[in-house]
Amino acid sequence: MGAEQILLAAINILLGGVTVKIIDCIISQAKLKTDDAMALRQELWTEVHKNREALVALEHEVDTWKDKYYSVYQKLGEVQLELDKLKSKQ
Repeated sequence: MGAEQILLAAINILLGGVTVKIIDCIISQAKLKTDDAMALRQELWTEVHKNREALVALEHEVDTWKDKYYSVYQKLGEVQLELDKLKSKQ
């Protein structure tokens, strides 16, 4: 083997090693981005789930207040009817 071939082999080995390191760094960064994205997705899913639970509780509370409102409104109608009857008797 000549010196020229040894030099080419050494350069190829060096370039191969550098290429492997570069590819490894790219893959590692992609994995980190994927892990960050997964963590963010999980956090957002948890937040959405909590918000849905809060929304269900608020909807239940709104329904309760609606029932109270309609009950009071119905009683108001009854009282107004009685008042009208009393006014007509006078």
